[in-house]
Formats: sequence, structure tokens, C-alpha cells
Amino acid sequence: MRKVLVLLLVAAMVMGIVVLAGCGEKKVTIEDDEGNVDVTGKDGEATITGEEGEKYTTKEIDEKDLGIPIYPGTKVQEGTAASVTPEGTDESRSIAILETKDSVSKVSAWYKDKLSGKPGFADTSMASEGIEVGMFSFQDGDQLKSVIVGLNDATGITEIVLSSASGDLMTPGSTE
Repeated sequence: MRKVLVLLLVAAMVMGIVVLAGCGEKKVTIEDDEGNVDVTGKDGEATITGEEGEKYTTKEIDEKDLGIPIYPGTKVQEGTAASVTPEGTDESRSIAILETKDSVSKVSAWYKDKLSGKPGFADTSMASEGIEVGMFSFQDGDQLKSVIVGLNDATGITEIVLSSASGDLMTPGSTE
């Protein structure tokens, strides 16, 4: 699961690079403690190839592609809306990070109201020592959808993480 999350973060960064670089094909090698990852990007899509030859396709998405209600007046953080699909599978993982100046409690209440009637709805929100985090999930066909709402202490902005997963990638105990 850690590897998938790392790939999602790499994909989001790469999508930002691809968008900024324009339409021409670009290739970048990223090195980390788990090895090298080659990223080839063109026209809003990227292919990520790991050291063992595993390939993932990423594409820039609009937050509405996630199938999750969008909090009014939010904007997408640049380079954070992407979808990752392991080559040769029907699995996928998509993510978008939105931001708003509204409070965490206001945004969380809005999401609770909008999502509470969805199949498999779960509210695992929490508050501790003055820190509030809204966490909601629901099932949409073969996809697990989730929303996490929290305050970015550095910016003072409320961030909303929208994600969708299908296949083995939606299983919390997955080792991929």
C-alpha cells in the first residue's frame, strides 16, 4: 500500500511538471530509497515505470471525475488531481486536493450532509486537542470513495482530499 501511495504522490508531482512543461514528451528519472522510477509524460498523461518493470499510467483529471460532491467555492491545488492505473489491471486510484478558506467544521458538516445517504457511508471524523479532522467514506459500485477534511497549519487553509479506489487498491490491507 505504501508503494501505491508513493506512486500517487509521484504521479501528482509529475502531472504538475508535465502541465508546466507543455505538450512535448518529457522523460524524468526519480531516485528514492526504494530505487529509480522513470516517468514519461505527454499531453496530460504520464507513464511511470518502476525498477522491476511495473508500469502505471497516470492522467490529469478534473475533480468531478472522482464522482464525489465538490464543496462550493473550492479550487484544486495545482498538480494534485491525478488518476493512477497499474498496467494490465482494472484497478485504479484517483486523488484531488481542494482548498477553501471555510472552516473545517463547516466543510465537514457539508460533506456529512451530502454523503450520509450513500451506500456504505462511514463517518470516522475526530477531534483531539483542538485539532478537527473530517473523514468520510462510501461505496459507489466497485469503487471506495473517501473525503478527508483538515486544516493546513502552514497556510491556514482548509484542505479537502478526495479519493477513489477500485480493485485491490481499495483494500486497506493491500501490500501493493
